[in-house]
Amino acid sequence: MNETASKLLDIAERLIRTRGYNAFSYGDLAAELGIKTASIHYHFPSKTDLVLAVTDRYRKKMNDGLNRIVEERKTPPERLRAYLDMCSHGIDGGKNCVGGMLAAEMATLPEPVKNAAHQLFTDNERWLAVLFRDGRNSGTLNVPFNTELKARSFYSAVQGALIMANAVESEERFVAIANELYSSALK
Repeated sequence: MNETASKLLDIAERLIRTRGYNAFSYGDLAAELGIKTASIHYHFPSKTDLVLAVTDRYRKKMNDGLNRIVEERKTPPERLRAYLDMCSHGIDGGKNCVGGMLAAEMATLPEPVKNAAHQLFTDNERWLAVLFRDGRNSGTLNVPFNTELKARSFYSAVQGALIMANAVESEERFVAIANELYSSALK
């Protein structure tokens, strides 16, 4: 990927995370980079193509981060804390998770972008379900019911906390909620 395409992905990701899918255009990207919109279409023929490239790159970074947590943290509580820390990155810049922002606009997204967003949710929820299963089996996490449901509930709470913390411009709000989620998950 050349430098222009990479910069376009960086800008598009930031705009999705701060404004959402429907609140940016190729005109915004062109103005920021000082290029014509035709140059953007050369790299990404449609906004759908651009956002799919953004979600693909974001998903790879996210999964790399999740894999790194498993490699570097040995216990389920350590992994859960690291997951919450990973989710907090970017909050000080007013950025939400790409998946969370796309979720808020799901009704208006093109089908391929909906599918990409669903994959982000699925990856997180599967990873968390394994974490909660391991925590239940080791007796270190409080998971008295279905681990998949616990994963969905936890992921939803994290996404909601990120959105609200950014809405009220309070990183401390997310940290407090993340600490509560963490504490309530411990056995």
